[in-house]
Amino acid sequence: MAEAATQQAQKAFPVSWDQFHRDARALAWRLSAAGPFDAIVCVTRGGLVPAAIVARELEVRLIETVCVASYHDTRRKGPRWCSRASPNPLRAAAARAC
Repeated sequence: MAEAATQQAQKAFPVSWDQFHRDARALAWRLSAAGPFDAIVCVTRGGLVPAAIVARELEVRLIETVCVASYHDTRRKGPRWCSRASPNPLRAAAARAC
């Protein structure tokens, strides 16, 4: 167990919050040419914070989330979708009204 933790620590790639924020803003600037966007969809396990930064930069008020678990059941092949973002006209209308 300790050996696995040591191997994982050697693979770490630390990123400062400043660099993280700068990279998310750079992504938003690259995406801006493809817009305008009505919503952003992100994977909740680590994707919500960068999605919030990108959404703010692109002035998008609606962020939908998707939860994916790829490690719970090793007998199944591929990821298991916990929930999916679905078009919800009421949420979209509320977001446009903000």
